[in-house]
Amino acid sequence: MREKRASEKDIESIPEPDDPARRGRTKSSLREFILTYRVGFGEGFDGHFFGDQLEQIADIEQAVFGGTDKALAAMRGGGKTSIERAAVVWVAVHGLSDYTILVGAKDDDAADNLETIKWELDGNETLAADFPEICVPIRALEGSSRRVTAQTVAGARTRIVWGLDRIVLPDCGDAAPWQEPGSRNAVIESKSIGGAIRGRNFHNRRPKLVFLDDVENDASVRSATETAARRRRIENDIGGLGGHRQKLTRVYVGTIMDRDSITAEVTNRVLRPQWNGSRYAYMKAFPKRADLWDRYCAIRRDVVAGGPGPARAFYVENRAAMDEGAVVAWPDGYRSEEHESAVEKYYAKLVDKGDEGLRFVACEYQNDPDMLDAEEMSQQLREELIIGRLNNLEQWRIPSDAVLVTGQVDVHGAASCLYWLVSWWRSGFGGGLLCAGTWPPRGTIGERYRDMGEEAAIGSALADLEKLLMSRRWISDDGRELMPVFGEDSGAGQHQQIVFRHCRGAVRRNWRPTKGENVKEKDYNSLHRQAVVRGEHWVMSPQASENLKVAAYMFDANWWKGFVRKRLQAPVADPASYTLWGTNPSIHAELARHWCAEESQTLTVKTTSREYEQWLPRPNRPNHWWDCLVGSAVIASTVGLKLGQGMGPRGRRDNSGSVEVIEV
Repeated sequence: MREKRASEKDIESIPEPDDPARRGRTKSSLREFILTYRVGFGEGFDGHFFGDQLEQIADIEQAVFGGTDKALAAMRGGGKTSIERAAVVWVAVHGLSDYTILVGAKDDDAADNLETIKWELDGNETLAADFPEICVPIRALEGSSRRVTAQTVAGARTRIVWGLDRIVLPDCGDAAPWQEPGSRNAVIESKSIGGAIRGRNFHNRRPKLVFLDDVENDASVRSATETAARRRRIENDIGGLGGHRQKLTRVYVGTIMDRDSITAEVTNRVLRPQWNGSRYAYMKAFPKRADLWDRYCAIRRDVVAGGPGPARAFYVENRAAMDEGAVVAWPDGYRSEEHESAVEKYYAKLVDKGDEGLRFVACEYQNDPDMLDAEEMSQQLREELIIGRLNNLEQWRIPSDAVLVTGQVDVHGAASCLYWLVSWWRSGFGGGLLCAGTWPPRGTIGERYRDMGEEAAIGSALADLEKLLMSRRWISDDGRELMPVFGEDSGAGQHQQIVFRHCRGAVRRNWRPTKGENVKEKDYNSLHRQAVVRGEHWVMSPQASENLKVAAYMFDANWWKGFVRKRLQAPVADPASYTLWGTNPSIHAELARHWCAEESQTLTVKTTSREYEQWLPRPNRPNHWWDCLVGSAVIASTVGLKLGQGMGPRGRRDNSGSVEVIEV
């Protein structure tokens, strides 16, 4: 009886490929594979790719054959997911990858991806004709995963798997000698970005190729915490899937939903050159007659005398002039029932989406979030520009024209860490980064000092950080020793007394409590009447916390953030510019993310008509090293460094050229 059941499940023979030549042509070309078998696009596909799709296909081919990571930002609805699903089938049946993972944003996306791939392997007639060793055993399952364990071909087990998140292609052995070695029991897995990805391994086989398909959604891009978690998963969990001795290739395809999104980052060749990013825009060149399109938009918005009908009639009447200069990526990508052309579709979406219209076309169509508030964005700090401000110096190296070294510590509770940064400064208030980091270097304060209460743990962390930084000899290239001066942020009320206590006992009083203030309606010079010393938008004023009283350095945070921004926007060759150490931009990516965590707005006080610059945090973005950079500049001013004048009256040089801090 058992032998009878086994014989019923046995596939006696596998037919040879229907057209070996056709099959052979598709191995080296993903484009030819899709056109031949309609994989991912269905029988209704007319065989026409628009230009950007051809480029995306070529990019994926290059990544597969060249083994290089690739990131693509393509417009929504442009077929990128279909291309990626087709690529998964292509590399598996041709044996170009024996273990491939397709990653989506959610569990539902992962399930949809695998179901689509299953349908192609089970229901695509043309594919089955040319790849019988793959499709015949799959069809014999009749959609049932229970049949896999006993399936044989000519008496030998195929070891096929047909699961909810994993497919293992059959190995037909000697019954199909033409089967590609890499396709024999090739693994295809579909996961969500939040699923179990780390350490994937199937019978001592590691992933060779990972496709990431739209791994962000509206909720994730609005949360810096979730964005950071997905970034770590892509770089650490997925990036480490290949192990130490096997090359892993990642292909990332998405749409830029926000300028802080992962897609925006990995497709930025300055920020992340290792991803070889490309961005594709719907409108490659805009029409010359912007005035006519402004009138079109006004007509379409007018709910009384206008609307879509009159706007379309206006476009038909003036189409020649309105289309002049316009270049659209997909000229046929519109429905004639709704729009007259792909150009009109763009402007119709801009209007019909209401307040979200500009964001929709900027992100979903153009993959260019800088279109949002373009004039304002030109005044803001940008990560890709910051990390390019390299001075080619080694880390910790102080150039010979430096006159001062200052630093700042951003103090946090036991559940976090201390963020710190050190700068060197030259006369005229130009300077550069020496180093930045956290204490503890790994983990949190609470984890490092487990047996202490929070107050004692933070105090111990400050003492250990001081020991680390003050144990160094700060020697410039011309042999001068520069004694550094550090500030500590005492703005957080719950940590103020800890900061005051540490600064009061610090060696040579070179650690000073600081506090940035958000001044709106008054000029800073009119504040703090009890100030002992007044400087450039800062004062030294007595401050008390419980039984402690110290001289703290208070400053106008808005003014100083604008001041530091100018240093970061000045040309690198300008003596007043601020630069970063090293020659590799990518090592400063996380630092630049902090430095771009806030944006400035020019506001007006209604009662006085006084204008002031207000710095506001961007949603869910860490800004700790930004506060450190601003604080280090304030400390330099308190020691006596002045814009364009070198050292002022509060600092003097000894014979060695170092700056002596004068106590007040």
